[in-house]
Amino acid sequence: MATPQDYNVIGGLTGLGENRFLQILSETSTIPDVQQFLGTNKSTFAIKDHFRFQSTLEYALSYNTFKRALIVMLLPQVATIVDPDRTEEDKAEVRTKIFEIKQNPDEEKLSFLAKRIKKVTLIYHNIRSDETGSFYAWAAIYINGLNQLKAELLIMPEHYSEAHVTKSEEFFKTIQLPPQEIKFIEVKSAGAYTLALTEDGKLWSRGMNDDGNWDVGTEIWRLNPH
Repeated sequence: MATPQDYNVIGGLTGLGENRFLQILSETSTIPDVQQFLGTNKSTFAIKDHFRFQSTLEYALSYNTFKRALIVMLLPQVATIVDPDRTEEDKAEVRTKIFEIKQNPDEEKLSFLAKRIKKVTLIYHNIRSDETGSFYAWAAIYINGLNQLKAELLIMPEHYSEAHVTKSEEFFKTIQLPPQEIKFIEVKSAGAYTLALTEDGKLWSRGMNDDGNWDVGTEIWRLNPH
């Protein structure tokens, strides 16, 4: 009986060997076909990481596939989005934000893998806006196709005033990510603190001290001893 390593699909896919895999790729000619096939289940979705799928992935990126993420601000609103019986009032309460990688014009042209989003999560920082109030500044922390940990500032729709944008940009400049040569496979966040796992099993954190308590007020990522 064949085992997962007998198949040329990351993670293994029962009943899908090399010839069948090549046949599927040869008959996949449009981006909607690619999206539908990859979205069948977790096993087929794993094909996107196979080296023989790279040319298809590069072509898909030209259609913004794997380059954007829809962020829904509250969990109950996800149920509203997929509810066929949702009302106009329900839809009006849904708060969303589309995240996509932006390129700094001063940087060299990004490779197609650097433009790809593999994992994404959100962080926030509470900022006092005046003597009586405060707001949350947001950023997306993501792993790109090169397995680098990256950050992108997010300006929420309700925070488009000049004061909000300025203070959010100041917060974003304080973020210090791990060295780019370190490769990551997972990132998770609770907003105020965040954990990221490297390929060799090391844990990097933001907003957490060595004793596991919150490190309030700092946006410096560091290797966590736990």
